[in-house]
Amino acid sequence: MPSQAPLDVSPVNGQNADGSKPSSVLEELVDRSMRNIAGELMRLRQDNTRLQQNIQQLNDEQDRLKRLVQEANVEIALLRKEKAAFKGASQYLIEQTGYMPPTTLRQPVCPGKLPHEVLIVILRATRAPRYQLNPSVAHCRGWKSAWLTELRCRKGLMSVCKWWSGPAMELFYEDIVLRRMGQILALADMLTANMDTQRSLAQLVKSIRLDTCVVLGPCAESARDAMRSILSLCTALQTFEYHTAEGFSTAPTLPPGDESGVFNPTWFVDHTFGPFQATFNERMSGLMVLDIAMPLTHKQVAHLHELLCSATRLETLKVGRVQSAEDAENHLGALRVLQLPQLTALYVPADDARFVAYLAATWEVPRLARLTTLDARSIPYELLAAHGVRLLYLHLCPLRSGPVDDLVAWDIERIVELCPLVEHLVLPGLAHFQNGTLPSAKPGSPPGAALRYVDIWSRRKRLPALFSASEDVAVHRRYLPANLLHPDLPAICNPRIRLGDSGMRTIYFPGIRAMWSKHIIVRSCRDSGNMGVEADMPPDYCPESDESDSEESEEEDSSIGPDTDESEDLSTEEYTDSAEDEEADDADDVEGDGTDSEASGEDIVIAH
Repeated sequence: MPSQAPLDVSPVNGQNADGSKPSSVLEELVDRSMRNIAGELMRLRQDNTRLQQNIQQLNDEQDRLKRLVQEANVEIALLRKEKAAFKGASQYLIEQTGYMPPTTLRQPVCPGKLPHEVLIVILRATRAPRYQLNPSVAHCRGWKSAWLTELRCRKGLMSVCKWWSGPAMELFYEDIVLRRMGQILALADMLTANMDTQRSLAQLVKSIRLDTCVVLGPCAESARDAMRSILSLCTALQTFEYHTAEGFSTAPTLPPGDESGVFNPTWFVDHTFGPFQATFNERMSGLMVLDIAMPLTHKQVAHLHELLCSATRLETLKVGRVQSAEDAENHLGALRVLQLPQLTALYVPADDARFVAYLAATWEVPRLARLTTLDARSIPYELLAAHGVRLLYLHLCPLRSGPVDDLVAWDIERIVELCPLVEHLVLPGLAHFQNGTLPSAKPGSPPGAALRYVDIWSRRKRLPALFSASEDVAVHRRYLPANLLHPDLPAICNPRIRLGDSGMRTIYFPGIRAMWSKHIIVRSCRDSGNMGVEADMPPDYCPESDESDSEESEEEDSSIGPDTDESEDLSTEEYTDSAEDEEADDADDVEGDGTDSEASGEDIVIAH
C-alpha cells in the first residue's frame, strides 16, 4: 500500500487550513522531536497513576474517620445517659440522707503572681494616713507608738514571701525618717555600699524627713558630709521635710558656749557650705513637696528664695516661723521674681509684715488653690490681694498659744472680694464682725457667691446654737475646738464628705481621737458618760488593739487607723446654751487672761 504523505499543518497566512487560528500547543509540538514528546507522555502517565493512588488513600482515611466519629457519637450518647442516671441517683441520695458532699473549690490566685504595679498599690493601702503618724522622738514614747507599729508592718511585708520582697522593699525604702544623727551616718554608708549592686536602694527613696534630729557639735562635719552623700545618691527624691527640735539652738554650727553640745543644723538654708548647697539645689529641681518647719531669719528666707527658683515641679510648700528682722538691712527687698508654676498648696506664717509683703510682691503662683496662713494675728490682705484670685481653700490658722476669740474683727466681705472663688473658709475666731457678716444669700449673688463652708476656731466652753433645721442656707457653718488645733484639720474633715446614716465619723490623730459631725468637731473623752466602750478601742488592724492602755503616756499612740463610721452619741447640750450663758462667758474672758481654764489645762497641740 503506498505510503501516505504527512499532513501539512503549517499555517497559511496565520490560519489553519480550516480557517481557525493555530494552537500554541501544536506550535510547541511541531518544534519538539518525537522522542521528547514520548518522554513527556510517559511522565504524565506516571503522575496520573500516583495521583490516583493518593486519592484512594484519602478515601480510605475518610472512611476510617467516619467510623471513628460514629463510635465516638455512640460513646458520648452512652456517657450522657450515665451522667443523667448518676445525677438522679445523687439527688435521691441527698434527699434520703440529707448529706451534702464537699465541693472542690478553685484555688485562689497567688498574690505573689500579681503584676508589680497591682501589688505595690495593695501594699501601699496597708499604710495609715500620714496625718495619723508622728515620728517625732518627743512624741513616740515606748514601743507602742503608732508610727513604730506602722514601720514594723512595712518591715514585716518584706518577709512574707519571695514574690513580695521586691514590692515590699520598694514600699519600705520610699519613705525614710531620720530621728537621730547616727541614722544619717548609717543610711549614707548603706546607700554607698549598695550603689554598685543590680538594684540600687537609693533609687527607691522618694521621701526623706529629718524630725527632731539634733547633731552633736564635734560630729557636725561628718553628719553634714553624710547628708550630702544621701542627697546626691537619692536622685528620685520627691519629698523633703525638716522639723527642728524645740529647746535646742538652730544654727549652722554649734554656738559657742552652748552647754547642751547639740544643735539643729541650718545647712539647708545657709550659704556657708557651698558643696552641700550645690547638692541640695540639684535635688530641689525634682521635689514636689518641701516642708521647712524651722525658725527662719530674713537672710535665710532670701537664700531659700534662690533655692526655690529651681523647684519648678514643686506642688506643696510649707515654711516655718519667720523671725522678725531687728536690723535695718532688708534682705527681702531686692530679689528676683520667683515663679512656681506647679504650686497648688502653700503654708506660710503671716505674723511678720515684711515677709508677707515679700510674698505678695515677689512670688508668682498661677495655680495656687489652697492657702494656709499660720499664727495669724490679722488678715494678710496684701497677700490675698496678690494671690487670692484663684484660691478655693483659705485657712487663717490662729496662734497656738493665747486667746483665739479676742482678735480683731474679721472683714468677711473683704476676704470674699479678694478671693472670689474661695469655697471653704476657716477663720480664727467667732463671728463678731464690724464691717461684715457671714454671707447668707443664695448662690449666685456676689460677693461670696462661691463660698459654701465656713469653719470657726474657738476656745469657748459654750458655743452659740448652730443646729438649724433649715438646710437651705447658702453657707454651712462648723465650729472647731482649739484643743484640736491643727493646720490640716478642716481639710481632713472635709465638709463635702457625707458622714453616712449616723451623721458622725471618728477621726484619729496621734494621741487624739475626735468625733466629727456636720456642725462641730469635738475631742472624744474617755470619761464622757455618753461614750461607749468602743470609743477607747483602736481600729481592728492595729496589732495592739486587744491590749489595754494606761491613762497616761501610752494612750497617745494607741489610736491608729482609718476613718470609720461609728454610731456613737455625741451630746451637744454643752455647746448649745442660752444667750445669757454665752454673754456670761464673754464677761469671764474679759476679766481673766483671755483663755479658759479648761482650754489652758487640756489643750493638746498637734505638730504639723
